Amino acid sequence: IAEVSPALHNYSLQRIGIIAFVNHSRTPDAGIRLAGLFHTELESHRRYEIAPPLTLDEESELEFTRTAEVTPEDERPSRLRQFVYAWISRLWPETTQPSEESQGKAPSDPAGQPSPPLDAVLTGVITRYDDRQGSALLVDQPASVAYEAYLISARDGEILWRARFDETQQPLLDNLLLVGRFLKG
Repeated sequence: IAEVSPALHNYSLQRIGIIAFVNHSRTPDAGIRLAGLFHTELESHRRYEIAPPLTLDEESELEFTRTAEVTPEDERPSRLRQFVYAWISRLWPETTQPSEESQGKAPSDPAGQPSPPLDAVLTGVITRYDDRQGSALLVDQPASVAYEAYLISARDGEILWRARFDETQQPLLDNLLLVGRFLKG
């Protein structure tokens, strides 16, 4: 399930950075693995300049993880948006602007202000990441992944795109309608 911000057309996206996803799964490196998968996929389309997954310093990573653990869950997007915008503001203070909400007006680019090195940052939260266990024909545990992803503007912290993904692989014999997908794989 994906949502695109109605204001997306107001943003020029050319350079996108990726922060390793906050990992709430049992797989230790799932956050960087998923960020790497997004990097590879986006880079293959050659539509954007994609920065390799960005590394947060230890203090920022801890703050980012705490931000993503917020409850209730419906507050998570807003908190992640605030964290990413504040993080970008610390890295490139001269390139970020106050958000529309704090100004009460549409964002504008003042003449002579430098562009941020990134137009947006992609990140998210992994809640489940289980690799398939077993052989090609006999699966003990199917692959299963659940995550939320957010594309956040570097200019003003707006969420430009968000998606939720939650899928567990089904054995072919449990759903014969998947035979076409199986043969392609």
